[in-house]
Amino acid sequence: MIRFIRKRLSRSILIVLAVCVALVIGAGDYLRVSREIKDRIEMITLFGKEFAASIYTGIKYPMFTGDSDGVKKQLLGIREKTKDDVEVFICDSDQEIIFATHEDKIKTNVRDSIYNKAAVQTLNEALKTGIDPQKAFEEDVMGKRYLITMQPVLNQAACFRCHDSSRKVLGSIIVKMSTDRIYSTIISNRNRSIIISILGIGIIILLTYAMLTRLVS
Repeated sequence: MIRFIRKRLSRSILIVLAVCVALVIGAGDYLRVSREIKDRIEMITLFGKEFAASIYTGIKYPMFTGDSDGVKKQLLGIREKTKDDVEVFICDSDQEIIFATHEDKIKTNVRDSIYNKAAVQTLNEALKTGIDPQKAFEEDVMGKRYLITMQPVLNQAACFRCHDSSRKVLGSIIVKMSTDRIYSTIISNRNRSIIISILGIGIIILLTYAMLTRLVS
């Protein structure tokens, strides 16, 4: 009778221990993955902002001189290097795309390429105020994830010969980057962590069971 009670008690302790360990490890994995996603998004947001700024620096002179072909060549060069991982749009104040890495997007509206309503609304505000949005926007299109950043193109004295000087903002540079690889890496790391956690829990259970069995004996 005493041995039976001890066995049942040992099993109860084993189950409680296994559940507690699983909960602790699961919570730790969840927090780690959440933090990793946040850090990666912040990193790619910073990259997107810097990338948009470098594009603006590169096209500033061709735009000032009215060299449209020069702007097109720079964007096509970006397309060749990044393939379909990055899309760049340069739109006017009416959100019509004037230049793009993907030529099929030219003369279309930004809303035809960006489906995140908050991003479109922020673009509307940026085109009115000229204030550079510091945040990025995530978008999921047919199972593919993207991160969108933008930078307004302000009207400057050098632009007055081609554009009305009363305009504050001429348009915006929009960078749309695929984040599929980032999420794939995070998921792969998460799965690896889950496997290691399961093995760890199994080892803990076996060791605990062995110790309890000895005590019962």
